[in-house]
Amino acid sequence: MSAILALPCAVGFAVIVAFIYRSLRFLSFHLWTSKRPLKQYQDPSKESSWAFITGSSAGIGYGFAHALILAGFNVIIHSHRLDELQSAAESLKALRPGAKVEIIHLDAMGFDAEELARSMQRPSKLPISILVNNVGGLTPRFQEIAAYTAHDMDMMLDLNVRFTTHVTQLLMPVLLSQPRAVVINLSSGARLGLPLLPLYSSAKAYVDTLSHCIDREARIMGHNIRSISIAPGDVISQANHFGPFPALTPTAQEYARNAVRKMDAAISRGMLRMHPDWTHELQDGIAAMLPESLLTRAMAGTVLSKQARHEEYLAKSR
Repeated sequence: MSAILALPCAVGFAVIVAFIYRSLRFLSFHLWTSKRPLKQYQDPSKESSWAFITGSSAGIGYGFAHALILAGFNVIIHSHRLDELQSAAESLKALRPGAKVEIIHLDAMGFDAEELARSMQRPSKLPISILVNNVGGLTPRFQEIAAYTAHDMDMMLDLNVRFTTHVTQLLMPVLLSQPRAVVINLSSGARLGLPLLPLYSSAKAYVDTLSHCIDREARIMGHNIRSISIAPGDVISQANHFGPFPALTPTAQEYARNAVRKMDAAISRGMLRMHPDWTHELQDGIAAMLPESLLTRAMAGTVLSKQARHEEYLAKSR
């Protein structure tokens, strides 16, 4: 009898130990923040260190620029809205005496590869050690794949896939020339495959995988560069005005600030993907445990609720 009970007892013990280990890692990661984040990516022998953030005139991208300026970096911000970009640049310069801010005005939808390459000539001459691929979005929102036009699909893929890929490839030489560098890629919880968001979900899965490939490639090639994806859930921003639990839903600036403060811990632990917000990590963990039938129903409920709230928001805004 004791031999029969030994195996299930051993399995049960291993499950308990694994649960305790994962719980302690979860708590230590979300309770610890760096007082001087990303210092290892600042080169003291040079006049300054730079970070490039795409899609950064507002929302999470602006939050990253804000946090990186305060961490001692100069920043290059990018957007397709020139007035918003110029306003963001002035606000960022005021955060720290001597802070430098440069702007790249270019639309990620329908961009020309040669025009983008010309736009990257100036950044390529700066000591950029941090690239934040934040640009992306939903255009259009909430519809079945059969309803997309060819133009819709091209614009969605430009915004969420092509632009990030081209920028990363163009800036990789300058990143590799630094003593240390990191590429931060904004994926999404939608990467799991949300109904009525087929192209956006697929594009964010691509960004997540691209990020992992770059990191693994750098390791085997001996490059001193890390690549890490971030998978936001609901964040209150210019593009998203509500979350399922308002009291627990971070603002874009809070989310980006936490990401910057926890980046050192994520990199030191060898993470390929991180969740700056603990609620998002819990949601991902629960989704991974659900059977497909329950997961699909939960996803459908979430998307349909967001669709209804979005339509209600648009109706009130008219």
